[in-house]
Amino acid sequence: MSTEAGALGAPSSAVVSLVLPAWNEEDGLRVAIGEALDALGALVDRGEAGGFEIIVIDDGSTDETAAVAEEIADEHAPVRVIRHAVNRGVGAGLRTGLDAATGTHVVSTDSDMPVDLAAIGPALRRIDQEGADVVAGRRIERRDDGTLRWLATGGYDLLVRLAFGVRVDDVNFAFKVARLDLLRSLDLRSEGPFIDAELIILAVLGGRRVEVVPMVYRPRRFGESSTLSVRTLGRLVRELVANVGRLRRLRWLRSSQRGAGGVVQRNG
Repeated sequence: MSTEAGALGAPSSAVVSLVLPAWNEEDGLRVAIGEALDALGALVDRGEAGGFEIIVIDDGSTDETAAVAEEIADEHAPVRVIRHAVNRGVGAGLRTGLDAATGTHVVSTDSDMPVDLAAIGPALRRIDQEGADVVAGRRIERRDDGTLRWLATGGYDLLVRLAFGVRVDDVNFAFKVARLDLLRSLDLRSEGPFIDAELIILAVLGGRRVEVVPMVYRPRRFGESSTLSVRTLGRLVRELVANVGRLRRLRWLRSSQRGAGGVVQRNG
């Protein structure tokens, strides 16, 4: 597998930093990182990227996630592991990954791989050739979703639209691609699940173009999701409310300083 050497001479200059926050993912982490190594290696082989790294952030796991990640890192040079001493949240994981990243472009997603990472190549083209600043995924074919999850997704999208004036379908889905320098320029503060919406809101308020593209959703194969837990939903709402004042003030200030950004919803 040509994923560990000689990649930087490929035609594309894009170097991908895949950021994977992980909490109690010992059962599926080896499979997920194996898929990531294959997908990113193929991207380099096709000349669609010049290199890559995979940054796993163990967010204070209470199982063997950190040990599994360290074993994989010992076996594969592109993989790095950063550990949080305590569980801080997915937003903190992403921000830690951004601080550590050395690539030109960042891909952030969940460590259970909810989409096929072949989607990275088209996302890079949208950014480098078609004028997008951020590419965000929107789940389709969500066969395992019940009524509660569907209502939670739609309700949260509506809350974000009403609170911040930014309309994005499936705003909290964890697949985002953007240049590292852009992401570092955003004043990201969320430690928890509001991070995905915060990223898009700040990009739009900063005059950036966000493209939302459909992606076939892959149901979780290992472990249990905490997305609909009372704790996660409560934290999500608390973070949203806590950021209303700051982001609305920023919206007012930016509207008078530069052209507004926007969201483009793609169907394919």
